[in-house]
Amino acid sequence: MTDELKVAMINDGWYPTIGGVVNHVKNLSNAMADNHDVTVDIHTRALVSEHIDRSGDEGLHEDVSVIRHPPATEFSNPVGRIATALTPIPSLLRTDYDIIHGHTYYPSVATMLSGKLSGSKSVLTVHGTALNSGTGVVNSTYKNKINRFFEKLFVLRFKYDGVISVNRNNIDLLQENHTSVKHIANGINTSQFLPKNTSEDTKHVLFIGRLAQKKRVQDLLKAFDTVHQSTQDVNLIIAGSGPEEAKLKQLKTDLDLGSEVEFTGRIPDEVVIQLYAKADVFILPSVWEGHPITLLEAWGSETPVVTTKVEGIQEYVTHRTNGYLVPSKSPKELANGILYTLDHPDEAEDWVSAAKELVDDKYTWEGIADETLEYYLSLFKA
Repeated sequence: MTDELKVAMINDGWYPTIGGVVNHVKNLSNAMADNHDVTVDIHTRALVSEHIDRSGDEGLHEDVSVIRHPPATEFSNPVGRIATALTPIPSLLRTDYDIIHGHTYYPSVATMLSGKLSGSKSVLTVHGTALNSGTGVVNSTYKNKINRFFEKLFVLRFKYDGVISVNRNNIDLLQENHTSVKHIANGINTSQFLPKNTSEDTKHVLFIGRLAQKKRVQDLLKAFDTVHQSTQDVNLIIAGSGPEEAKLKQLKTDLDLGSEVEFTGRIPDEVVIQLYAKADVFILPSVWEGHPITLLEAWGSETPVVTTKVEGIQEYVTHRTNGYLVPSKSPKELANGILYTLDHPDEAEDWVSAAKELVDDKYTWEGIADETLEYYLSLFKA
């Protein structure tokens, strides 16, 4: 290993697909290249929509590159997802990487095999797993039983030089199966946020994220129906796209919710920042998470949070100290939490102050990059 570290990051998703893991890989790579003598190649799969939108490549550090591997498919295409397991391997072996770092379990095959064949140190980051919680992919459907089998194989049975978990909930499980495990959380860029702009009479309730099953945005729509019946001067903004989008729009119609609910679709980062600035409360109704970046972003933008008491959230959020916690899959409790937050702005401001202090102290990308580099170097001493 030279003084300069060369790192391969592998993730099966990249822009224009959005999500916490995509943002994690981009921001961690930038922070490592910006603050340390590190170059990073991001290996991902080609998407058929890339010719339309390559905005995710904007803002990358000059020492960070994106390498896309065919076949080009839509993001949800199973052939494309499965191909991620093997297609990066030739390129990974042709380059003299010090670290091969996979994110989530789809790229774990390439991470493990390339590490063993090349002599590079292999690292897997677990961005949350349902293996511990009994939720998410762990249920009785045939498809999800198959997913659970492969997740258990890739996360627990494959051997890596190092394993990182973004939350503490999975540390014990991972330590039972791996010799080197480290908790390193997600981070945010605290300097990107705008001053709060919540002077309007209308209150803004905000969700930002992938419209996927685990996010339970249907619970938010049902909760908002109750909120809207209690107070008319409130609207709901749902920013993001995903496989549940059509069902959620139909639910909006079924609930007879009109212009007070807006689906924005995928939006650029600068618009995301503007939405946080005008939001009076941010909602995250998931059934499980790794360590959601949107939660940190809401805190960084000084927006109070109402979220669920589940894996990947409850270890960071203390009820009515830095946010408001409700049980998952409970639209009634979610509505109560939204109304309480809107009706008690002084208390919500205290939550925001505590949350912002926590972010500034522990969850900046600069700090996360420092922790990750320190962990990389420790693997060469083991």
